[in-house]
Amino acid sequence: MGVNEGIVTLLGQVNRGEERVHAAELAAQTRGVRAVVNRLEVDPSWAPRSDLVSAVRQSLLELSGDEFTAVTVTVDGSDVHLSGTVPHARGKEMAERAAWYVSGVTGVDNAIRVRPDATRTDQELTEDVERSLRSDPYVGGALIRVSVKEGTVRLSGAVQSMFERRRARERALLVGVLEVDDSGLRVLPESVRSGGYARPRSDDREMTAAIRDAFRADPRIPERGVDFHVTYGVVTLTGAVHTYAQKLAASEDARNALGTWAVLNQLEVEPEGSVLPKGLAQQVMARLRGHPSVTVDGIRVAADAGTITLEGAVSSIFERTAAEHAVAAVPGVTDIVNRLEIRPVHELRRSDGEIHDDIERALWWDPRLGSARIEVVVDNGVVTLRGEVPNPEVYDAVLEDAYRAAPLRVLDELWQRQPARFLYSK
Repeated sequence: MGVNEGIVTLLGQVNRGEERVHAAELAAQTRGVRAVVNRLEVDPSWAPRSDLVSAVRQSLLELSGDEFTAVTVTVDGSDVHLSGTVPHARGKEMAERAAWYVSGVTGVDNAIRVRPDATRTDQELTEDVERSLRSDPYVGGALIRVSVKEGTVRLSGAVQSMFERRRARERALLVGVLEVDDSGLRVLPESVRSGGYARPRSDDREMTAAIRDAFRADPRIPERGVDFHVTYGVVTLTGAVHTYAQKLAASEDARNALGTWAVLNQLEVEPEGSVLPKGLAQQVMARLRGHPSVTVDGIRVAADAGTITLEGAVSSIFERTAAEHAVAAVPGVTDIVNRLEIRPVHELRRSDGEIHDDIERALWWDPRLGSARIEVVVDNGVVTLRGEVPNPEVYDAVLEDAYRAAPLRVLDELWQRQPARFLYSK
């Protein structure tokens, strides 16, 4: 890895495409990084799978149901070529990500074209993108200008980190957008504008519009079946979806809206077809074995109707989350009870000082935390976290940074202030 004036260049080899994607994301989630040049290569000694085309198509199907039925997959050795059409600009990027996640893929050529289902004017897209940016807790107060010409969105101005730049790009990938050009967004130091959350509050009407836009732009969310309402910052999701993965995606989009205090996910999962519990458990274990980021040696799976219970131990919060998302994509799964414990793989126990310093360093460098101040206490390998977080996503970020330091255990004493309009309402 090399760093020059905030430009990070990633060099070397990794075993899987998923590791390549994740390394770039971690680099972008570092304060002061202005851009990431990903020159990591996937180790060619990992023999490509004979059914690579089928594996990529399955990965696309798990990601978004039938959203990618018009995408064509061809393979040249271990390199994947994607062509065809998708209705969302975000769908094009998600399809490339799905291909990288397949074990054995060493390169992806993304020639997918965006063909929206409905035509929208440049003025409508400009207003929608501006509204989407304002509703985001990380870029809502950034100095970002939006212009749209023939469906191409151009973002210019200033943000505080590469993370915010990537976040702004994701927020601009709305229905009707053909492409997003973020080359005009400059990453400037924190001194240029005030840190923290420039717009810490949002009323229920703004939140409703933001979540609706997010659902429309996310190809993982079905067009029909998902309903929601917002009351004093609490989002309640109702309705029905076909997979547990769609249920998780709806929660993720709702949690990312500015002003969200909590998400009550009451979505029902109604699978297409039925699977016997014994067969379902076998399918789940097979999916976990095939996942490049999950080691199944310490994982036990039990099925009760459509409810899957995961027990045992994994080495990191990333692996725990990866296991849950892998299971969520299995047809027939209606609920997941994740009881996986996190146990560091190394036998040599780290000192409390090393763990404390690593967590403090990670929290300081993480641009997702904004102005949040977190107290870290380590005693005999057990980490206690205290402090106030402004939204659910920052809460997840703090826990993620803590678990990366490989403690024996994390005690969560974080809290989120309830909105004043919730406290004093009748």
